[in-house]
Amino acid sequence: MTDLRRALDSAVAGFRPTPDALDRTLRKFRRRQGRQRLLAAGTALTLSLGAVTWLWVGLGGLAQPRLPASERHQLETRLGALERDIGEQESFERRLREELSTTQTVTRELESLLATLDQQRREAPSAAERRQILQRIKQARAALAAHLREVAALKARLHEVTAQLAGLSAEREVLRQWLASLEDPP
Repeated sequence: MTDLRRALDSAVAGFRPTPDALDRTLRKFRRRQGRQRLLAAGTALTLSLGAVTWLWVGLGGLAQPRLPASERHQLETRLGALERDIGEQESFERRLREELSTTQTVTRELESLLATLDQQRREAPSAAERRQILQRIKQARAALAAHLREVAALKARLHEVTAQLAGLSAEREVLRQWLASLEDPP
């Protein structure tokens, strides 16, 4: 350690600092610090401008383009046609339900008539009256079978119409949402 100290003392023995050395050193330090601050501000400004530009371009692509008037008109026309179709399907469904209800009422009445005729057949004294009642029972059974087939067909048609109505309603909602999103961009 003493050797190192002697080497340092001999190296700086003839050194005399200038009177303004501290001031020059402080000026150099301040200039270097100012350049570093200026460089940091320039870097921050460049990065923030780049980020703003990137966001502007990136988010500008999310804006939905306006549809030309002809395409908008086509969509509105399709939506109007769907509204009419849905109205027609709903009225058809109502009529179908009314017919189904009427047919089921007739079926119940025929079943009641059949039960009454069967009772009369058992109570009829003469063979001619029994044949006549049996003939009426056969006719009533044939009518009942026809009405039961009609009820089954009406139920099947009602299910088809209900499914079509659901599909048209779903398409209408999709078109409404699409048109609303085109008219009011986010």
